[in-house]
Amino acid sequence: MKKIIKPSLILVYIFTAAVYILGPIPESLLTQTLYLILPTLSVVFGFYAINSFGFRSATGKALFITTLGLSCWAIGEFTWYWLRSILNVDPFPTISDFFFILGYPLLFVGMYMHFKLMSVSFKGLDKYMVAFNFLVIIILAILVSYFGIYKAYNPIEGVFNNVIIMLYGLGDLALLIASLFALQFISLYRGGKFRLFWWYISFGFLSLTIADILFAIYRGPYTTYARPYAYLDLVWLLGHLFIVLGMFYYGSTIRDARKKAEKELANIT
Repeated sequence: MKKIIKPSLILVYIFTAAVYILGPIPESLLTQTLYLILPTLSVVFGFYAINSFGFRSATGKALFITTLGLSCWAIGEFTWYWLRSILNVDPFPTISDFFFILGYPLLFVGMYMHFKLMSVSFKGLDKYMVAFNFLVIIILAILVSYFGIYKAYNPIEGVFNNVIIMLYGLGDLALLIASLFALQFISLYRGGKFRLFWWYISFGFLSLTIADILFAIYRGPYTTYARPYAYLDLVWLLGHLFIVLGMFYYGSTIRDARKKAEKELANIT
């Protein structure tokens, strides 16, 4: 299953990118419809991971909250698609932003629930890696504050629009920080068995952060589908691809471990 699904997901991204770049116009209905595939699959594989662990399990509940956050993002993408591609109106700021922003606290809570499950403390972490993480966090905070807030601020837009843009920057920063520490904590939890999951999630959040910052700076030309600004969608999609791969890896890993344990038990009996 892994040998088929993982390459297929990557091919979906490559095909969509090819249509964006080689197709006649990025704003075509086909192109914008293809964009929705990966955000939708992030929810599908979120529930796949939930089913793998079991909804009643603590991990399953944490994944459920996380998948609710991903569902909000998917709904935001669909409403954005409806407004931009079907109704031909500027989708910022609209109800889409409500769902996008609502996804952040849900994802953060889901990650916090995962942290509690790890039952590890800072005392067990490598001091040098903790110091390195704090250095990275400071650098990220400076970059997001400058490019995602200061450079993105536009007095012509009005207070409401600028607050929404800032919320995206703060939400992205919070998720990035949480995923960085998750990578540290997971190394002490079950021998770092699910570390790759957190690498996928971290790269996903990083890609989404970069895309949100670029959108805040270049929203004007982006909304007119001007090239190369229209290719900003591919950066967002890359983030969704990493999240989908992470959810699939999480669910398939626990399923493989369960099958292995069942075979070993069958051999004993």
